[in-house]
Amino acid sequence: MKKTLFIFLFTCLISSLFIGCDTAQEVNPANLPDNIYNYIEMHFPDAQITSSEIDDDGYEVTLDSGYELEFNGQGDIDKIEALNNQPIPPSCLEENITEYVENTFPGNYVVEWEDNGVSQEVKVSNGVEIIFDAGGHFMGYDE
Repeated sequence: MKKTLFIFLFTCLISSLFIGCDTAQEVNPANLPDNIYNYIEMHFPDAQITSSEIDDDGYEVTLDSGYELEFNGQGDIDKIEALNNQPIPPSCLEENITEYVENTFPGNYVVEWEDNGVSQEVKVSNGVEIIFDAGGHFMGYDE
C-alpha cells in the first residue's frame, strides 16, 4: 500500500512539473520594449499587434498581417515566420540573402528566417532551407 501511494504521489509530482514548464505569459503590447516597436514600425508599418507573449527565451509577437516574430530578452529579432506563406519583407533580411534567393530560385521568396547567433537560416517558398553565415553569405543547404 505504501509503495502504491508513493508511486501515485511521485507520478503526480512529475506531472505537475511538466505542466508548469510552459512559462509563456501574455503581455500587453504597450509594455513591449521600444526596440520591438521600432522594428515592427520599420519593417511592418501597416501591421497591428494581435498578440504578444513573454517566456524564458524572450518575446513572441503575432501581427494581423500574418507574421509571427520572435525577439530575444533584449528585444532583438531572432525569428520571422510568414504564417500564410507570404514573402518576408526584404528589409528584414541581409541584402546577400535576398539576392541569393532571387538569383538561385527565381519567382520564390523567403517565408521564414531565423538567426541563431552564429548563422542565419531561411526557408524559401519552394520549401528549400538555406544556411547563411552571420554576414548573410551562403554556407549550404539544410537537409
